Amino acid sequence: MMLFHIWLTGIALYNTIGAILALFYPKSLDHIFPEANKIANSDMFFRVMGWCALATALIRFATVIYPLNTTLYSITYGSFIFWEIFYLSEVFVYKTATLYNVGLGLTLGSISLVWMTFN
Repeated sequence: MMLFHIWLTGIALYNTIGAILALFYPKSLDHIFPEANKIANSDMFFRVMGWCALATALIRFATVIYPLNTTLYSITYGSFIFWEIFYLSEVFVYKTATLYNVGLGLTLGSISLVWMTFN
């Protein structure tokens, strides 16, 4: 269980860094979503994504602090599903990203989902 707490803390830190970049330096994420510039206001897209990532990070930090709270655990599990669907839809439906660009997020999310399922 302790190893899972370390893993989830690392994931939450990763989300926090991504959220800060998206909120304050939206152009820094252009390499992840190269086709987002075709959206009317890609900076707004990145800021909204940043707020979602920050909320997700806070939920995941809360789960590290209160791991036996089943409701919080379920919400965290759902957050991983949400981001997996988000990344896959950006790749296959909207085509604003490539699988290579979002591969790290998909990999970390998939590992976390499997770990949380069998934890």
